[in-house]
Amino acid sequence: MLIDYMTLFSCSVYQSAVTPRVSGEYGHRDRSGSRAGMATSRVSFSQYRLEAEIDRYRAECQWDKIPPIVEQLVAARFHEDDDYGTLLLAEALLEECLQDNLSLLRNATPLTDINQPKLSRSKGYLNSILSRGRLVPRHLNEALLLMAKIHYVQGCYHDAQGMCARVGIDELTGDEQPLYHLRLLAEAFVIKGTNPFIGRYWVIWNMENT
Repeated sequence: MLIDYMTLFSCSVYQSAVTPRVSGEYGHRDRSGSRAGMATSRVSFSQYRLEAEIDRYRAECQWDKIPPIVEQLVAARFHEDDDYGTLLLAEALLEECLQDNLSLLRNATPLTDINQPKLSRSKGYLNSILSRGRLVPRHLNEALLLMAKIHYVQGCYHDAQGMCARVGIDELTGDEQPLYHLRLLAEAFVIKGTNPFIGRYWVIWNMENT
């Protein structure tokens, strides 16, 4: 027992001798660093929570929920160095426009910018973000596929196929892809590989069954 206590005492003395005391300015800096780390963790969790909600809304086609959550992204200054929020707004506007015009799509009637303000705004958003080139590859592919979809419902089939040809398919075919990625990918294959009438009915069926 004596050896054990002496060993423990020696270790304690050695530790106190080699471990510097932190006080004054350095002590304050250490505590502020801890607070900064905690703040970073909270920010990361908040961003994760918002993006998880976005993924769920997109998968469930709850497009009316997208604008409010984009406002939260902007307020929290998430994705302020790219155009992710604008991409989400463009997608929501496009999908709402298609839902509003199912009868025209069933009749193979091309949609026009003049008669469809939501479609026009969506197209404008996508043109802007594609020209700026600030999106990461995953989101860039989404923007290209959404633009392909716009060209398709407007009857510009060659332009739609050209957009699909620019997409990096590998970014959308990995493991554990979200549902909306699979939906975009399925639409892209339909646009690339079928005639316009079959493709148009696939878009309608996909909207009615998701």
